[in-house]
Amino acid sequence: MSLWQIENISVQRQGQNLVTQACFSVEAGECVALIGPNGAGKTTLIRAGLGLITATAGRAFLSATPLEDLSRIERARIAAYLPQTRPLAWPVR
Repeated sequence: MSLWQIENISVQRQGQNLVTQACFSVEAGECVALIGPNGAGKTTLIRAGLGLITATAGRAFLSATPLEDLSRIERARIAAYLPQTRPLAWPVR
C-alpha cells in the first residue's frame, strides 16, 4: 500500500458537495502536484485526507494504516501540512 492513499473521499458542507469520490495515492519519494481552479476543492481534499476535517464518505490511509486508527501525534510523524495562510495570534501591522 502507498504512503498516503485516499479512497472515494467525499466532503459535503451545508448541503453542498465540495469533493466527490476523490481517489489517489502517493508513494514514498514521489513529488505530486494537485492542480485545479480556485474553489475546486484541492485544499478540502488534502484536509480531509489528513483527518483535519471530517469526510462525508471514503477512507484515507497513512503508511497502510487507516487514518482513524492513528493518533494526531502518529499522523504528524508521517505527514506534515503547511497551509498557505494561517491566522496570527497577535496583531501584526
